[in-house]
Amino acid sequence: MNNCFFGLLRNYLRVDNVICKIIDTRIFHKFGENYILREHMIKEGTYDQLRSKGFTFTSDCSLSPQQSDLVSKFLDISFNIKDKIIFN
Repeated sequence: MNNCFFGLLRNYLRVDNVICKIIDTRIFHKFGENYILREHMIKEGTYDQLRSKGFTFTSDCSLSPQQSDLVSKFLDISFNIKDKIIFN
């Protein structure tokens, strides 16, 4: 990307048979602008909640490097904030 940058920082926590939690921070900046956009989101759900939504942890899923992406769409958002950080 020649005119901007985008960063995703992700913390993925899984406690087997208890809970899954994802903490994402996304940062976007277009070069030449005087601001950065930031979104901070927390998603979480218990294993029972995930099962009730049709998600199960298979051995393939548990070994997948994209595991957090697979689980993310089944988790509920518990916190979400969007910021526009202006600098001079």
